Amino acid sequence: MDHAIPQLDGALLDEARLVLGDTTPREAIETALGELIRRRRRAAALAREVRRWAHGTYAGADLPARPGGGDAAALEEPLAPGALPSGAGVSPPEGSRGWLLHASALRHGDLPAVRRRLVGLVASGLLLTCGVTELELLATARSPVDHRELLADRRLLYRRVPVDEAVMAQALALQERVAEHARAEDTVGALLVVACARVHRLTVLHQDAGPALLGAASGVAEEAVLP
Repeated sequence: MDHAIPQLDGALLDEARLVLGDTTPREAIETALGELIRRRRRAAALAREVRRWAHGTYAGADLPARPGGGDAAALEEPLAPGALPSGAGVSPPEGSRGWLLHASALRHGDLPAVRRRLVGLVASGLLLTCGVTELELLATARSPVDHRELLADRRLLYRRVPVDEAVMAQALALQERVAEHARAEDTVGALLVVACARVHRLTVLHQDAGPALLGAASGVAEEAVLP
């Protein structure tokens, strides 16, 4: 059954149409509500993600307290319910389209400085992920319900780039190049992430010797998350 459209402010509706294009009042309302709901869901997902960083979820166990650490409430700018922090001012490194997350970047999420940086990158939409990193991080789920929530949150927060045949070809070539310097079993995940970054023109964000070594060998830009 069709419901009547409430009386709208004409100037507000005209401004909405400038943004959305030539739409009916109902389409304008539905689009605006959809965007509002999406933002609230992303904000809630980010609040849960910050708690995971702070509590060491992605390290496989809760982290003990240490100087400079703390829980999610220790953020100098707490996340307001339903509000996303601004990603304004974040721009990708020169020659790069953004950052590709390596799982090691989240191991120091109990440090406020690291959390602040990660929050800004996620809010900007410039921190991407791939299937290799997702599998590693989702392996920390403690139950099927936890796995589903974690997967849903990560889909809201991170764009995913594909690990396809082009990535595999780059990984194999890089594996041959570094065969004398690293054990293959220690670098398979990092190989794929670095190769993925090369194909998609991204900078690897990490905190591990593997991506640093492979980045140097391949010419792929890499960056440690710790200042």
